[in-house]
Amino acid sequence: MHKQSVLIDFKKYIILVHELLNNQINVDNYRGQIFKLFQAETGKMTEEEYNILHQLFYDADDSEDDPRVFPEFYIDEAELRKRAEVVLNKLEELEKKRGATA
Repeated sequence: MHKQSVLIDFKKYIILVHELLNNQINVDNYRGQIFKLFQAETGKMTEEEYNILHQLFYDADDSEDDPRVFPEFYIDEAELRKRAEVVLNKLEELEKKRGATA
């Protein structure tokens, strides 16, 4: 018996980014949740989808509390929020595409 592939659920990422942008969670909490979600992801995704989620992961990683750790990659909270909003728009577009093809 073959396991069916399950499409990745973007809604959990969309909700999390909305929570960050609406100040419902702080950056540390956001960062930890992004790491957990992404690392535990088993859903099927295209290369485009993977790249979008990977951007969320990298941006969260680059927002490390101490800019001295990796100064060449460090982004502050304001930049993290800007980038998260850009990725949010991409995730919402992917959700719309899925809805249109379902």
